[in-house]
Amino acid sequence: MTEDTKLKTSPPSRAAAGSVQWANDQLEQVDLLRNDVQSARDEILRKRGWTYTCKTPGSVWLWEKTLDGVTYRMSADLAEHTEREIVCNEMLVDYYKNPATHTPNVPAQRPPR
Repeated sequence: MTEDTKLKTSPPSRAAAGSVQWANDQLEQVDLLRNDVQSARDEILRKRGWTYTCKTPGSVWLWEKTLDGVTYRMSADLAEHTEREIVCNEMLVDYYKNPATHTPNVPAQRPPR
C-alpha cells in the first residue's frame, strides 16, 4: 500500500466535518484501497493457476481452475477462499512429508541462568 492510498483517518476540521467534499474524499480513498486489495488478490490467483474468463455458461466473468481433472468456476471471493484452503492443505502435506524442515511456532525461551 502506498502512502497516497492510505485512508486518511485523522479527524477533519470542524468546518469540514460531515461535509459532502470530506465524505467524497474519504470514499475515494476507500475505493483506492479496495482496488489495491483486488489487484493483489487477482495477481495471487493468476500466479496460482486461476484464469479469469467469461467462457462460462451465460458468459459470466468467473475465476476458473482445474483440479484433478475437474474444472471449478467461481466468484473472486470464493476463489480466494478456495485458494487459501488449497495452500493450507499443501502446507500440511509438506509438513508431514518433511517435519524436520519446519520449526514449531513457539515463543523464544530464555536460556537458564
